[in-house]
Amino acid sequence: MSQKDKIILCIPGSWRDRTEFITSLVERSDGSVLAAGKVILDTKSGRSSEFEHFEHDDGIGEAFRYGTLPTPVPEELLVKIDAHFSFVCLYSDADGLEPAMHLAELALSVAEAGGFAIRVEGSKRASSVDQWRDGIRQAKEIHAAMLKDLFVWSLLSEPGRFYTVGVPFLGYPDVAVMTDDFDTAAETAHHFILYQLLEEPEMEDGQTFSVSEDSPKWRMFWQRHLHEPDEPTIDFSRGMWRLEPA
Repeated sequence: MSQKDKIILCIPGSWRDRTEFITSLVERSDGSVLAAGKVILDTKSGRSSEFEHFEHDDGIGEAFRYGTLPTPVPEELLVKIDAHFSFVCLYSDADGLEPAMHLAELALSVAEAGGFAIRVEGSKRASSVDQWRDGIRQAKEIHAAMLKDLFVWSLLSEPGRFYTVGVPFLGYPDVAVMTDDFDTAAETAHHFILYQLLEEPEMEDGQTFSVSEDSPKWRMFWQRHLHEPDEPTIDFSRGMWRLEPA
């Protein structure tokens, strides 16, 4: 692809080849989800995305084992993923809560047609089909911001800093909390992400943020995303907010 994708989802499955995948998708969806050329289409909703079908990849088992660390899955599922016959990738050229929901629902249709699990490329967050289905249900019943539990990896750590990966797929910058304390970083990042997704605020360098009146204040500075220089296929141009003690 000539330009970076906004969202990429990877789904390993039991399909022995592309034809079996396309046939299974039609049969399991009672003909409502079709795949032809490079496009998957949900005929009921009109939603579509570009897709590719790939043969077995030896690295997928380990990738999903790592990706499910935040929400562990049974060992037998990881063994099944490792032994997948092929995998499918779905691509979105738009980010934000609505495009993410559209792609998430298409990915669920693919997974229910013989897929084993779903991984968000870029954030590396992986979920079982049941976890993915439950995440979509929560996003519909509560708020689309609940998709963060499917798309966002939080937290990664470096000396003096904890940071998230994946919020750009939902339409907003990631967040880096400049602290050595995990609990402080986890609480602050969680509330900051929800603040962005629920309030849709206009933010500028130098503004402050705090979880509550009694919580520490942080001063915000936008910066280039830590993963952008090393990611050739996924768009991290939304960057991230660096929160420094105020």
